[in-house]
Amino acid sequence: MFAPAPGTLALDHRGSLAQRPAGADSLTRRPLAFESTIGLEKEKNVQLRAGTTKEEFVRFRTQRDATLQPPRLLFPSVQVNVDAGRMPPPHANGKRYLMIPLNLFRAADEVGAPLPK
Repeated sequence: MFAPAPGTLALDHRGSLAQRPAGADSLTRRPLAFESTIGLEKEKNVQLRAGTTKEEFVRFRTQRDATLQPPRLLFPSVQVNVDAGRMPPPHANGKRYLMIPLNLFRAADEVGAPLPK
């Protein structure tokens, strides 16, 4: 939001910003399925326009985020991301496993029944 309006920005598969010519994928030169400019985002973005204050943005996101469920792959992705993208070491059987907490949002007994509050 703080760059000059001319030109476009694209995110590569790692999420890195890269400037590129408008209208073409930087690797294949194919037309993009979606494209925006910094100027258009400053004018039309519902979350963060050029005149949006920090307080307005925080209020908007806090209210919106309260209505959303956690992403389905949140826990598996965190396990890999906190280890710099490395997968967990293999178990004795040679397979790698991601561990998913079963009682993270509410306490449960050993068979998974919710514990009283």
